[in-house]
Amino acid sequence: MVCPLHCRKDPERVIFRLRPYSGAVIQHSAALRCRAKMAASVCTISTNPIDMMKSLTYCCLFLFLIGTAGCGSGFVPLRGTVTFSDDGSPLTTGSVYFDNGKALARGKINEDGTYVVGSLKNNDGLAPGHYRVYVQAIGPDPSGALEPMGPAGPGTDASDASAPRLRVAVSLVDAKFNSAETSGLELNVDRKTKTHDIVVDRNPHVKWGR
Repeated sequence: MVCPLHCRKDPERVIFRLRPYSGAVIQHSAALRCRAKMAASVCTISTNPIDMMKSLTYCCLFLFLIGTAGCGSGFVPLRGTVTFSDDGSPLTTGSVYFDNGKALARGKINEDGTYVVGSLKNNDGLAPGHYRVYVQAIGPDPSGALEPMGPAGPGTDASDASAPRLRVAVSLVDAKFNSAETSGLELNVDRKTKTHDIVVDRNPHVKWGR
């Protein structure tokens, strides 16, 4: 007969008791660790090959369901769009950062201004909590300004008028948005949070060719 499958709370281990027909009891214990600290179980099964396989299958499935339920990332998917405050046009490059003081999540800004946040990997979301948000975006100077490239590299003296010139790289957003301390952008993330659109000011020191 198959010994009934029964469980009791044991936070440190799972013990499989194999009860041979001879009446001897063999015990094997395996420590299980889970950050959710969910209680494990003690499962008693028969050593009849067919019944043993069925019981082990049910027991392993039970433990798998506990593990997947208790050890998930718990991240919230989040996406949005970054636009300029003056005309609503999208910021086409850069990154959005979400800082909760302990961890930093990031979303790469696409050419259409959209972003998707990732923490441990791209697009996996972020943990619920309060975040300070900031934006960093470096791109070619919209005015088309060129920088001479001398012998020591870009920005150095190039006395030869035929020396190559490079497009100047500048911050595209106002400097205050480059830091969590000065951006003034904040967000409370919970399970209902799905999108977060951001509006930024242009860099006032750049000549925008609009």
